[in-house]
Amino acid sequence: LRGGDSVSGDIHDELRETNEMSPNPAVKDMARQEIRGIEQLADAFGKVHVISVPGNHGRTTVKSHSKHYADLSWDDILSWMIESYFNARGDKRVTFFTPRSGDAYFDVAGQHILLTHGDRIGSRGGQGFIGPVATIARGMKKTMEQYAQVGKPIDKILVGHFHTSLELEDGWANGALCGFGEYARDLRVKPHPPTQWLLFVHPKWGFTARWPIRVDNP
Repeated sequence: LRGGDSVSGDIHDELRETNEMSPNPAVKDMARQEIRGIEQLADAFGKVHVISVPGNHGRTTVKSHSKHYADLSWDDILSWMIESYFNARGDKRVTFFTPRSGDAYFDVAGQHILLTHGDRIGSRGGQGFIGPVATIARGMKKTMEQYAQVGKPIDKILVGHFHTSLELEDGWANGALCGFGEYARDLRVKPHPPTQWLLFVHPKWGFTARWPIRVDNP
């Protein structure tokens, strides 16, 4: 699952000044690394299904646009580069689902799952001692209600965006690869190591195991 924000982008003046790379070379570098990672997964497991949605940091506009959400994103170019590589090689072990809406609705072992970056769940904010928990929980509820009204029930929602690793009643919020930094420091939020969720789904029991995978140096 590729949940967006693959590059930090140029959405703020501060990022333009301090990014190690501009978006173009950053996307090229990410493509090489992600392709290698997907190849290793295919070698180990035989088949890999890659599901991708854009994030807000990869957008090419100053403010987020509702229209052409995917078309105005470096994340979308990166997804296209990765998929094109495997298609050109004829590697049938790797398949892709990259919806243009920015929401990926899919099934795993009978579980209806929605992957969305998290910037468009209809809920914002999240300061104070409770952090982003209430914001994410409220956004998940609103998203589930909207999808239910169009006949698409959701069992679990997977989001990123909030740079916080959480397990909630309606799904999971993913941690951030970048970990703690100056922005988090200035908000006085609790430092948290960079993590990513690994989830197992059983055809009878649903989500049975979950691990927060540490991705920093020991």
